[in-house]
Amino acid sequence: MSLLLAIVLAVGPEIAVAPVRPFAGYPATDQSRAIYLVQPAMPAAGDGAGFAIAWTSISETALRPRTLVARLDSLGQPVFGTARELPVTQPYYDAVIPSVAVAPNGYFVAQTESAPLSQRVVVWHLDPTLKPDPQPFAVIGTERITGAMPAGLVRVDRGRVFVVTSSTINEYALDGTLVHATPAHFPADDAVVAAGTLITAGDDSQPVRQFCGFGFCSSPSPEYFDLLVSYDEFFPAPLRMPFYSADRAGIATDGTTVLYVFSSSYGLMRFLRYDVAGRGPIDPAPRILGAYTSLDRPAKPAAAFDGTRYVVIWQTAVNGHAALAAAAVERDGTVAAIAIPSSGDETLPAVTVAGANRFLITYQSPRGIAGRFITFGSRRPAAGR
Repeated sequence: MSLLLAIVLAVGPEIAVAPVRPFAGYPATDQSRAIYLVQPAMPAAGDGAGFAIAWTSISETALRPRTLVARLDSLGQPVFGTARELPVTQPYYDAVIPSVAVAPNGYFVAQTESAPLSQRVVVWHLDPTLKPDPQPFAVIGTERITGAMPAGLVRVDRGRVFVVTSSTINEYALDGTLVHATPAHFPADDAVVAAGTLITAGDDSQPVRQFCGFGFCSSPSPEYFDLLVSYDEFFPAPLRMPFYSADRAGIATDGTTVLYVFSSSYGLMRFLRYDVAGRGPIDPAPRILGAYTSLDRPAKPAAAFDGTRYVVIWQTAVNGHAALAAAAVERDGTVAAIAIPSSGDETLPAVTVAGANRFLITYQSPRGIAGRFITFGSRRPAAGR
């Protein structure tokens, strides 16, 4: 006699988080900015009682891009009176692509402040009601670049606050004391803390290029992504893991293993697992999460781990409209597809843990900012012969 255990998966109904459309980026004709945004539009983080969600929108007072935050309850519903616009250090700065992390007594939100001649990453500490402290937790000047704007990322682990920028990786104590700063080897798309060390994934190559001439265009030259594994907290050492991709990378960790997710120019969403403690890859070659046509090429992956499994969410297309796709990855590498209902043009997804066997995905829809819960459960073991 054997025991059969079936996993039950439920994708909840869409939740209307905010009836606004996030700021999508600067027009290509704006040469004073000449940048575009590459991070998920509305990341969220949960503290056990609810969530904080952040996004970029046009301020009704300043008429410029600003970071907005709102509190969601445990059911993903907006908490009345908690939505607010975060300050900027100077009124002429735009504030874009926020990053959110849970703090011991609230949240940290990092925003990238940009002006035509300068750029900085500013971190605010917010109390549980999302009220910011009178002064920023950290202000870090960064190099002004042309092209894809890298986001400032904030991560918290065991009393340490990591702030990742395009030029430095900074570690702070919870009281705001800078412990040390080290040069960044490349702009990071995502960052996690695994086995006590900060790991970032990002692009260390030139953008995808396509050369055209004499009536012929070459195939796009692929990018590759690297991991930065900081085994020595003072001198992070880059570990180059090149994989063809034309999009950002997403990573998540179970504490010792890192799941690295990326798209390829061949219409594949792929993943690799890396053993941080053992300092080596678990998968000898990239594994497939989803396969698509060249027109429906997947992009913008994000991942989270709840203590049991990973959930990966990304953007693709269905019948010519933007849509979301997802998959669960078990610790042994088993992959299960997750069907996300679509009503047309869901984009820019993010995912966060909402408790054991529960995840919250947030994204942009034609109705504004929206979310859904993905819940896993298990039936009782059934006897089989």
